[in-house]
Amino acid sequence: MIALTERRGYRQVETLLRHPIVRTDPTLVKIFQIIKRDEPSHWAPYERWLSRRGARRSSWWERRIDGFIHSELLLLKLPILFLSPRLKRRRDWCDAQEEGSAPAISRAALTSLT
Repeated sequence: MIALTERRGYRQVETLLRHPIVRTDPTLVKIFQIIKRDEPSHWAPYERWLSRRGARRSSWWERRIDGFIHSELLLLKLPILFLSPRLKRRRDWCDAQEEGSAPAISRAALTSLT
């Protein structure tokens, strides 16, 4: 399941890199190119390990379940989280109060990244 999920993420990055809106933003293109280069390191070692031990490939029903879970997350849960006005929004990093942590990023700093 790990390799299956990571491969799906790789395909999504490829799709995003072809999207016209993403292509108009050089910063987004660069970010997604870095992610694309990094993604195979998430599943390739695991698949090699499984292959050396004679493990089977994922079955059609495992791929279907993975697709269902991803669709549910993408089409139902994330929109509910982002579009629910009553949910409190985080204004800093969850570890901002820990000793030695970096200061919370400001709204101005976030704006300058875009």
